[in-house]
Amino acid sequence: MNKGRVSTQILLYFLMMLLLISGCSNGSDDFIVASSAPNTYSISGTVSGTTGVTINLTGASTASVTTDSSGTFTITGLASGEYTVTPVKTGSKFTPSSAAVTVSGGTVTVPDFAATPGTPLYSISGAVTGDVKYQVLITLSGAGSATTKTDTSGNYTLPNLVAGNYTVTPSLTGYTFSPSSLSPTVSANVTGQNFTSSAVAVSYEQADLTGTWNVNILRKGAARKEWERFRISVDSTGVASCIYHDSSTRVLLNQGGTLQSALTDSATSFYVNTGAIMPDGAVVVTIDAESIAGTYNSSTREITSCIRGYGGTTAAAHLQNTPVTYNNPTGATTCPIPFNLTLTMTGGVVTPTGTTALDLGISHMTMTSSKNLVAGTGTITDFSYQMAVMQKEETGTVYTIADVQNKNFVYHQLQVGKINQWERAAGQTDAGGAIRLTSLTSPSGSASDMPKALGVTFVLNTATGRVDMSGTTYESFQGFLSDDKKTIVGTFTDNISDPAAVDIGQNDYHLIVFQMDDQTYPAGALPDGTYVAHLLGIGSQFGWGYFTSTVASGAMTFGPPTTDKISITLPTSTSGSISASGVVTISGISSYHGQMSYDGKFIVGTRTLSDGVYSLQVDTK
Repeated sequence: MNKGRVSTQILLYFLMMLLLISGCSNGSDDFIVASSAPNTYSISGTVSGTTGVTINLTGASTASVTTDSSGTFTITGLASGEYTVTPVKTGSKFTPSSAAVTVSGGTVTVPDFAATPGTPLYSISGAVTGDVKYQVLITLSGAGSATTKTDTSGNYTLPNLVAGNYTVTPSLTGYTFSPSSLSPTVSANVTGQNFTSSAVAVSYEQADLTGTWNVNILRKGAARKEWERFRISVDSTGVASCIYHDSSTRVLLNQGGTLQSALTDSATSFYVNTGAIMPDGAVVVTIDAESIAGTYNSSTREITSCIRGYGGTTAAAHLQNTPVTYNNPTGATTCPIPFNLTLTMTGGVVTPTGTTALDLGISHMTMTSSKNLVAGTGTITDFSYQMAVMQKEETGTVYTIADVQNKNFVYHQLQVGKINQWERAAGQTDAGGAIRLTSLTSPSGSASDMPKALGVTFVLNTATGRVDMSGTTYESFQGFLSDDKKTIVGTFTDNISDPAAVDIGQNDYHLIVFQMDDQTYPAGALPDGTYVAHLLGIGSQFGWGYFTSTVASGAMTFGPPTTDKISITLPTSTSGSISASGVVTISGISSYHGQMSYDGKFIVGTRTLSDGVYSLQVDTK
């Protein structure tokens, strides 16, 4: 026996077993990378009356499959987006001749196609030009019915048509078309059925503000850093009433309460400069490191019968305008008393007035042309600077748990506190809503530990659209899901027991905007229009600014910026572009990274203004 040969065979055997064991391990890097692939979905349907029908898919991607013996078909591996499904078989006519479908977060079943023995089949084709050309719905009626959508160049085709009289009608919310429809007679392929689109001039009125709004605010000052959120109801005259309120610090009157005068270490009463978000009666407040027990009167804004150095703290003198903080031991989210806020609409500009408006510090806001989002900035008298984003609750919106499951998303956020920076990321939710990041970028660069499961799950209240996160890491998170199910705006404190589990910014405060990345955009020049940018800058300097940009054929020109305490440098003229995934970039502003909204009416982005100054920017269109 050749012992050397046997030993070699045994060694090879063990090496092969090690390779097999290694290859099967679910903890391998290969497994992690594979699981970070974007979510994909499918389109299915049935054709009756014949078999072996070719199903052609066009739109966000192309594919062809053949129906099985029962007439069914499924097209898999599809990203979210707009598609047209067309059945084709020589000698057969199909009703409808095609179907336009939207894939967004799940399997889509198209209406059944009915096949009948065919006569010669023809097509109608054309193009849409003008202010919009992509995703225009083309509806066919008459001798047959069908729907399709224009491609990124504005072209469309309606195939599989028998001879006869038809009507072709384009439609897209916010646009008119000339002509409004065409009526071709088909006896051969018909081409040149073209339309010109025109954007409907947007007019704003006070009624656009009527309804229920969710408001998220991030604030930064020399001595203050916090978030604040409201749910308010606005009546037909613009007067707002508070339904719900919460804040990260619960400072008197919407984070605006300060000592009216300097306080000695033995004084037994004092006044605050503004009202309070606490009830009348017994309270315990904190000034600097001292706790003070007393009795509060919201009418006079005085705290009397004070016990100084309460709870083992040390009585001390405090300077005028020092913040006065109320710790609500019940965790209740009490609305400010009094609540005096009026919102006035003038040509898309929303102006807040009233004592609560002064306390909130939001002075200039603009509304998107879709009229469901408002953004703005402003300053409080204690020189704190803030950004606010308002989302409207649309009556009749129906939410389901699936709205936050199996979604691809991007987010942009601004963080104030121990760490002052912007951050952006991309990721997905799984079938249970659990969140996983596939990339993360901050001013210091891209994170090296991606992909990464956050260990938290979106929890959607299907009655209200409110979004929370499970677990303790983001237990303070609360946001609102827009009526189109594509945007979540929220605030939170990363007050976790182990700050190293996320970052080193324990007790930092965040304003974050999630956008569901579930469609294909026409890549190329940034869509024409006028955009109003609002940004909050933090870091080595902090303040706010707003400015307009006008885009025409990709060329961007900027109006002079209005700023407070920060400097915004803008090129004289430049160009903007958008990718197929909706990422917006601006030539000459390399640090800017934005994401177009699903409806094309606002952009959320981050940008470094100067060394150590970081900003979150919301553009309304």
